[in-house]
Amino acid sequence: MRATDLLTILSIDLKAEAVNEIQLAFGDQLKPVGQLVSANERLVLIATEGNQPAVEMKEIITQLMLHKHFKLYKQQQDPEPIYGCREEKKRLIL
Repeated sequence: MRATDLLTILSIDLKAEAVNEIQLAFGDQLKPVGQLVSANERLVLIATEGNQPAVEMKEIITQLMLHKHFKLYKQQQDPEPIYGCREEKKRLIL
């Protein structure tokens, strides 16, 4: 999935107030996005650790806009590509 794809999804869902936050799925665990890192045509969404606060939706959207053509990855231990998403209880799960 590319950043522009996620931006399109968010622009529709945010207008309808269907999504309040983005979470990353790792097996059966859901974790909020704690950091975004861009490098080598990749935008990596890194899961929060411990008491680390989640990144605000505004910051996520800004980074997606700045890196529209980058491929999206999620990371808890090692980066893995994001292929899609689903909505669940006002959360967008990647």
